[in-house]
Amino acid sequence: MKLEELINKYPEVYKQVVAEVAQEAIQNERDRVTALIALSKSPGGSGLVNEAIRDGRTASDVALEVLKASVALAGVSHR
Repeated sequence: MKLEELINKYPEVYKQVVAEVAQEAIQNERDRVTALIALSKSPGGSGLVNEAIRDGRTASDVALEVLKASVALAGVSHR
């Protein structure tokens, strides 16, 4: 069955599916941004987090960058 046929034959089912998918997407985005905001509290993290929020990256995508920025600001040398 093609999408157009589904919409025409079962418009209420289509609307329900779209609404449920939209709610799931909204919750996923809230969770992504909440996790990133938690990282922004690390020294040097806010700029990286703001950039990640804009370009769709997750907290796990930028965690290492935030850690490196925090270490650099603390003046800790790595070997």
